[in-house]
Amino acid sequence: MATLYPAPLRPGCLPCPSRGPGWRSLPLSRRAQLCTWRPMAICGAPPSSPSLGGSSSPHTNGSLTPLVHLESVPVRVTNEVNVNAVLSPKDIYFRCAELGGHKAAQPWWKILLAGVMAGSYVSMSGMLLLTVGPHCIEMAGSNPGLARYVTGAIGFPFGLLTIMTCGAELFTGNTAMVAAAVYEGRADLKALAKSWSCSYIGNMLGCCLGVAIVVAGGLLPQMTRGAASL
Repeated sequence: MATLYPAPLRPGCLPCPSRGPGWRSLPLSRRAQLCTWRPMAICGAPPSSPSLGGSSSPHTNGSLTPLVHLESVPVRVTNEVNVNAVLSPKDIYFRCAELGGHKAAQPWWKILLAGVMAGSYVSMSGMLLLTVGPHCIEMAGSNPGLARYVTGAIGFPFGLLTIMTCGAELFTGNTAMVAAAVYEGRADLKALAKSWSCSYIGNMLGCCLGVAIVVAGGLLPQMTRGAASL
């Protein structure tokens, strides 16, 4: 036998038959109590239509809360992998072209500001690389390969992940995506030149900003020692 559970109320649903004279003058909480419309596929019966006076319907529990029959559905668990969720190389290319068209359609000042953000993140990853990796002295003495791996794994991947997460504009990514958009007819050469030039200039400005912060903070000697030890 199916168990009855109170269904969540849907305040102000458009096809609700409870609407009548004075419906808009009622508070939202009262509308939620009166609105008991549910599709026939859920409760298995025609929608109820209580009046504004507060009378219950045959499909409620007396407090104007609709009851829904929840039927158990068997779940089949297998070891199969849904390959439909994996894009083919062709689909990936067209997705990149679509994204490149969106990037090319942005105004120049947005591309420039996003490029400055990306350049700042790249400079931060460079500072992290020169701070952590070269100063693993004991690791470099016992296992030089692991020390090199740590140096490369901590630096640029951090900046790239930050750029992808924050949606910044990196020149290398625009070179591939916007070019694909132009080839597929989603952007023109003028938009290509705008995207490439603004993102490149923004990346350079962001990197220069990171260098200025390092110099002003007195971290340049530490960065220099880290670069010399690589």
